[in-house]
This record gives sequence, structure tokens and C-alpha cells, in this order.
Amino acid sequence: MTSVAKFFALTITLVAFAACAPTPGPVGIQGLVEADPAVETLAERAENGDPTAQRQLADRYYQGVDNVAFENFDRAAYWYAEAANQGDLKSQRMMGTLYREGHGVDQDLAEAYTWYRRAAEQGDPVGQYWTGVALAEWDNAIDTDPVAAFTWLELASQSYDAIAGRAAEARDRLADDLDAQDLTWARLMVREFSPTTS
Repeated sequence: MTSVAKFFALTITLVAFAACAPTPGPVGIQGLVEADPAVETLAERAENGDPTAQRQLADRYYQGVDNVAFENFDRAAYWYAEAANQGDLKSQRMMGTLYREGHGVDQDLAEAYTWYRRAAEQGDPVGQYWTGVALAEWDNAIDTDPVAAFTWLELASQSYDAIAGRAAEARDRLADDLDAQDLTWARLMVREFSPTTS
């Protein structure tokens, strides 16, 4: 058999093999169902558009289940995006995390900022923290704004969330670089903040 004939035979074999292979798709749940049978009902609700079920399914893909079904960031990103686009606050925050870390999506700090900002505007302390960090430090991805960064970090520091301490530390470091007028303006923005709905 000539090398050209061998090449075509190999190509045909590979194409035939690929056609028989299962397509993973965004909703494949077999590994999760094996680890937790309740996931099947959750997946049905998610596929029917329930944003809470979509987030819960995404959480399972993001974290894995009891070392049986391991993380699948691509599927987590799919389900978080589905829920986030319906206004699910925690999913919006998680989309920020996925884009910041490059899990299941290409790393994109500008996109991470967009998702964190959506969560921050709704009053999410973690979203507020990361929005503040982005506005203070991500000058290679977005236009930084130290006054707005201080505002978001101050809001996050006032929460009862575990992130409050980190937010206060970041806010205090940033305050050293702001003048009195900037600090006054930032504190006024904190007082006037009112969470929005998605």
C-alpha cells in the first residue's frame, strides 16, 4: 500500500472512530449521577431553565462530588452562564471567578470584571471585593479608578461575609494613595450606594 493510500485509510479510520465517540455536550451528567443520584432530578430542572438548579448543577461540576466525579470546569461554566444570564447573583460572581482563573473559559480579566461588577451592584460582598481589586490593580485589562476601587472595597468591608477582612486590608492600602478630597468623594459614594436587581 502506498503512503498516500495508508494516509487515506488512517484518515477514514479516525473519522469513523470519531463519529462513534459520544459527544460530551454541556449537559452530560453521567459521572455526577453515578456519584449522586439526586443530580438527575437537578439536571432536569436545570435543563428546563430553573436558574437555582442551573447554579447547583454548576456547583457540582465546579467542585466535583465526593472524589467520584471530578471537576468539569467547561460544564460548570456552561451552567453558571445559563443561570447568570437569568440574574442569579451567585452565578454572576462565579462567572467572574471562572474568567479570572481561566477555568472552563479563556482567562479574561475584563470579562471577569464585568461579571463581578454585576454581582457587586446587587450588593454581593465578594463581587464588591473583586470589583474593587480590579479597579485598583487590573490596569492591563480595564481602566483603573482608585476612588471607585476604594468605594467597592469599603462596601465589601462592611459586610458580614468572610471577605470583609481582606476587603478592609485592601481598602486601607489603597487609602494611603488617595488625597482627602478623593476619600471624601469615595465615602459619599458608599453612603449613597443602593443595590440594584439584575
